[in-house]
Amino acid sequence: MKAILKRIVRPFFRLAGLQARLDPDTRTIFPITYWYEPNLCEPSVQLALRDLISPGETVFDIGANCGSLSLLMSRLVGPKGVVCSFEASRRIVDKTQYNLMSNGCGNATVYHRAVFHTSRMTLPIYYGSHLNDSVLAANNHGHGFDNVETVALDDFTKTRKLTPSLMKLDIEGAEYDALQGGKDVIAREHPHLILEQQTDDSRCYEMLRSQGYIAIDLSTYQILKTYAGFPAGTTLTNIAYIHRDRIAATPFRGSMQLTKNIDLKIIAFNRDPCGTLNLATPIELPAGRYVFHFDHHAEGTKNEVMLGVEADGKPIARFRAYSKLLAENYQWMPLHLSRKTNINVFYRFLNRTSDSSFALRKIGIHRVEGFADTWNDFA
Repeated sequence: MKAILKRIVRPFFRLAGLQARLDPDTRTIFPITYWYEPNLCEPSVQLALRDLISPGETVFDIGANCGSLSLLMSRLVGPKGVVCSFEASRRIVDKTQYNLMSNGCGNATVYHRAVFHTSRMTLPIYYGSHLNDSVLAANNHGHGFDNVETVALDDFTKTRKLTPSLMKLDIEGAEYDALQGGKDVIAREHPHLILEQQTDDSRCYEMLRSQGYIAIDLSTYQILKTYAGFPAGTTLTNIAYIHRDRIAATPFRGSMQLTKNIDLKIIAFNRDPCGTLNLATPIELPAGRYVFHFDHHAEGTKNEVMLGVEADGKPIARFRAYSKLLAENYQWMPLHLSRKTNINVFYRFLNRTSDSSFALRKIGIHRVEGFADTWNDFA
């Protein structure tokens, strides 16, 4: 009887955007924290959003995915602000809507559109192996596809009469096409931009640098004077682009340098699938902005590992990926401590997976000197 009732009411819940209530696995597949839980998603981007967004502003989350960063942006702009969340994937966008609604983000609106150089085109969007659907044919890995209508940022801002102060773009390599459709609003308003970038594609960098933007690698807080300035081996990173006319009002206005603080010792790694690697002893750090450097190596692609940092026993940041991706692209993790804190670092293989090639040589901590701290509500 319960199964029959479930089949009858399921379409109505889907129409109401409440499919996740009926499918317990939805929140695992499309993870997002509730409003009362700590948000541990993408620490480098989170810190940049906190540094650059003020109450009352209009911000765009382009490639909103399941809505985790849109939720944070909603809290940062406050009740008088506006969040526009763009998600192109049909199989993800209902989760975006549900997550924002269930967390009370009344200042956020979800748009099921692919942000592109031209409006009102119809493009195939190819399904990725996880939450990485893409409109680029190069990312077609045979998992199927759907169609989506496009919108250009200049058309959208003109029609909606909106002026974005910040735009975050994470759209699986299509960032340059999106910026091409927003040339007017970028030239006129100089919004802050946070872009996920592939280190072998310099088109966005060259375009924005020519328009007076300063590029800052959010993994290391180093200004990128050339596009070859990434740490060796990095293939993917997040970059903040701040226009020279606006940078004086941001915490990035100083001459930022990484000062070596300490190398951390670790205990022997337990290679049991459920094993966890921890610091031998938690270390006490004073308040400030830090960058952790993980000197690790791995070749595995059929596993799942979590790298995280705990402050006084509570997690404050983490990366989650297969071990090879983690080792190649997550060597650096920025953190902000608002008070003196005991820090622990852990590696944990999940779902009974492992990687015999995994090796952790050391963990280094660098303090970011010259960073102008403007908030102290996060630890």
